[in-house]
Amino acid sequence: MGLTSERYVRFADIDAADWLYYPRFFEYCQNAFEDWVNANAPLNYRQMIDEQRWGFPAVAAKGDYLAPLKHGDTAVITIKILHIGKSSLRVGFELVRKHDQVPSFKGEITTVCVDLKKGKSMPIPDNMRAFLLASTVAN
Repeated sequence: MGLTSERYVRFADIDAADWLYYPRFFEYCQNAFEDWVNANAPLNYRQMIDEQRWGFPAVAAKGDYLAPLKHGDTAVITIKILHIGKSSLRVGFELVRKHDQVPSFKGEITTVCVDLKKGKSMPIPDNMRAFLLASTVAN
């Protein structure tokens, strides 16, 4: 149940060097993760945040920039669940230029499941944990 998605690099995403502006790599990762959850998880992002009042804010992010993406490129984004803790989740991301299969970015984002009413961490709910564990096995 892992996800590989594609994202076209738009003019608005690049910097003056005609390269994807570096914070956009993390934006692409977050968008791919949110799309994956919305399409596959027992609850989508809106249901988690607006109805259940819990979410997964980032607490750490790191990335290695390997090769530029330019306006007009298509990035292939692969998501891998790397670790599931009691309340934390570490997700890996790889972006590859589609036209030549050159790796462009490799990163990780660590999130913590938070009760948005209390503003405190909470255990990952059972239905989401089961989904994430199944996704870890699939990777």
